[in-house]
Amino acid sequence: MKITDIDKNFIQQTAKDELVWVDVKTSPFQLYGVSYDEEEKAFVRMPVSVAKQTNEAIEFLNTNTAGGRLAFATDSDTVSFKCVFPNLIGVMSHMTIAASNGFSLYVNGKFWGMFAPDWAQFVKDKEIEFSRTFDLTQVAGIKEIKLYFPLYGGVKELFVAVEKKCEILQPKEYKHKKPIVYYGNSITQGGCASRPGNDYEAYIERWLDVDFVNLGFSGSAKGEKVLAEYIATIDSSIVVMDYDYNAPDVEHLKKTHYPFYKVIREALPDTPIVFMTNFNKRKTESPKRRAVIRNTYLKTIEEGDEKTVFINGEQLLGIKDDDACTVDGTHPNDLGFYRIAQAIYPILKDILK
Repeated sequence: MKITDIDKNFIQQTAKDELVWVDVKTSPFQLYGVSYDEEEKAFVRMPVSVAKQTNEAIEFLNTNTAGGRLAFATDSDTVSFKCVFPNLIGVMSHMTIAASNGFSLYVNGKFWGMFAPDWAQFVKDKEIEFSRTFDLTQVAGIKEIKLYFPLYGGVKELFVAVEKKCEILQPKEYKHKKPIVYYGNSITQGGCASRPGNDYEAYIERWLDVDFVNLGFSGSAKGEKVLAEYIATIDSSIVVMDYDYNAPDVEHLKKTHYPFYKVIREALPDTPIVFMTNFNKRKTESPKRRAVIRNTYLKTIEEGDEKTVFINGEQLLGIKDDDACTVDGTHPNDLGFYRIAQAIYPILKDILK
């Protein structure tokens, strides 16, 4: 017996075959945080040529679609999605399939539902396809649709279908069109939220109505110069540097942190840069790492840079029940991501003014 035989609410309504599917790479769909690479035949977060100059891990993680969003508007009372995955990222003991390989749907800024492959598909070591239909009859008029991509999985193709005689329209633009660029580690990438849209960058996006680019690379953000040079090419509203978790040791962090900032600052003299530190209280090196980042910040102040901000990670999870905010002492759960977002929200809001 299956749980869907007992409780029908667990059934994900699959799309009907007779629907006319439209490729999201066409107008009027808007893609944020990802672009489609013809060589990779997949959505990527930054140019493949840049990823190849870093390391093999980042080249692979670049096809993880963390931060990717599809936006459009429609007058249809049902919306269907069909996804093709090149393959599925392996099972993680501390992160849901919904987060690593699923999508979250938001309608008019509110979470509406999610869809992900089932276990039978998940264990297949080959390309898979799955679909989901959402009933939106409770929402009157034109609906603003936003679909958050998987935080770890890769996406080869994505299609949308609406009811006949209904339209797919241009979505509303962000109030702040220039994106916040986040560079960091697995936490930045979204591990271990329960689903896309619960990572702290997505909260900030919705609260401040600002676009963002997620350059979080799980276990692999080591302050490579080529990444600083790439970030320096993005016309961003804010750059957030948060990679100290992945620096192999304190000495590596010392060698790379200020130079990473300097490459960005020389190319983007007017862009605010935020230095964030980790919140892990279990690692003996954490205070030393925070000191390195604070020293970078103090050096920028001495040099007269008035557009840098320091955020002490020790304060991100709060004090009361901060031990309830992670799945393993390092990676935030949904509560942890929400508290991180609450902590940095007023800072980023003030900067955007």
